Amino acid sequence: MAKTCWLGIDNGVTGTIAALIEDKATGTFETQFMTTPVKSHLSYQKSKKKNMNRIDWMTLSDFFSDLRKSCDRIVVCIERPMINSVRFDASLSARASLEAMLILFEMYGLPYSYIDSRAWQKELLPAGIKGSAEQKEASKEVGLRLYPEHAELINKHKDADALLIATYMRRANM
Repeated sequence: MAKTCWLGIDNGVTGTIAALIEDKATGTFETQFMTTPVKSHLSYQKSKKKNMNRIDWMTLSDFFSDLRKSCDRIVVCIERPMINSVRFDASLSARASLEAMLILFEMYGLPYSYIDSRAWQKELLPAGIKGSAEQKEASKEVGLRLYPEHAELINKHKDADALLIATYMRRANM
């Protein structure tokens, strides 16, 4: 077995996960792309009814276990979470999602690094893009061009960030 997996993760409960798997022995290349598995349940707050989403770590654990069994080398790159005091609830969610991921990386002995969105965007998206809406649209268009087999999910999710993070890793020979 001579399989390498580049695992790109767009962090958070609304993120995605992409695996680019190359088998040098057979010359095959495979891609996997999915939304981050989440569970929704009633929040701990008593003041009003509110649901909260969190990582479905059991489903993700099965995914990592399968990768671990089939790949000789797995390299993980996770996008740095958005932490912003103005967006307090979103920041709490991002931090909780990161914690769940880190526990799973440790559980499976997966080496990981963080990536800033600007790093992979600079390499894969056209220059001159301004604002979140333009970045999302460009990510979607580039993702559709590079990975048409994942068009349904890219269109539904409205971006291909995890696929592009994994592509950046592969091209950078991480």
